Amino acid sequence: MDISKKIETALRDYYTDFYREKLGLADWESRVDLRLQEEETFGEPIVRKVELWLDYRFQGKKVLVVGTGTGAEAMALSRREGLIYGIDPSPAALSILRWKAGQHRLDPESFLLAKAEAIPFPDDFFDFVFCYTVLEHVQDVERAIDEMIRVCRPNGLVFLALPEYRFPSEPHYKIWLIPFVPRWFHAIYLKALGRPTAYLWTLNFLTRPKLDRMLWKKNVTTIRVNEPFLRQWKKISYKYIFSVIFAVTPQQNIFLRKMPSN
Repeated sequence: MDISKKIETALRDYYTDFYREKLGLADWESRVDLRLQEEETFGEPIVRKVELWLDYRFQGKKVLVVGTGTGAEAMALSRREGLIYGIDPSPAALSILRWKAGQHRLDPESFLLAKAEAIPFPDDFFDFVFCYTVLEHVQDVERAIDEMIRVCRPNGLVFLALPEYRFPSEPHYKIWLIPFVPRWFHAIYLKALGRPTAYLWTLNFLTRPKLDRMLWKKNVTTIRVNEPFLRQWKKISYKYIFSVIFAVTPQQNIFLRKMPSN
């Protein structure tokens, strides 16, 4: 089996388990198909947004991707001719990523099995730390943020993107969500839908106020980018109305600029 076919088979197995078994999504097959071109469908759009938001160039920069998964963002970043490193706690995801790295002329050994709470790189090592939809999954959110700041050089940037759990939806399960109600309420709702619930209990329901209380103590300048939640063509959804009334969008996009030590 050639390496491209090996990667495709491994991606199908990995995301079938995620979308069908862990989340119980009815449209899991189409979502798995999208993952076969995940650099284009998932990685490239968010990397381009970062470049546009900050007028940033990754060329020649030393970049760490925290929570690489199977490599959507890492491979998209590799096209920018930067020095790309990554960590992920999943051996299965890391194996796929390393196969991809070989195809993209990257060093597979630059991608390590590790958690965000214990990043195996020295202080002040990276120009840019890229963390896309990972913080809601870690065991210790503040420790993970501290580690990302630690390995970022002074005046370097840490990018955090994650769901805003004041917004009335859960982006993994693709269900509506009533903000601030107990988690068991959502578990009951999922069970009523015939959906698995174990994954729900692994998520951190992070909100802007909760994160801001952590970030104000750090030696960083914090910049938030708020993308408006757009109404659908000729249709006004309850999510759009909620966003307009309460000024809350589905995703948090946060840049931390590490300040030099005094």
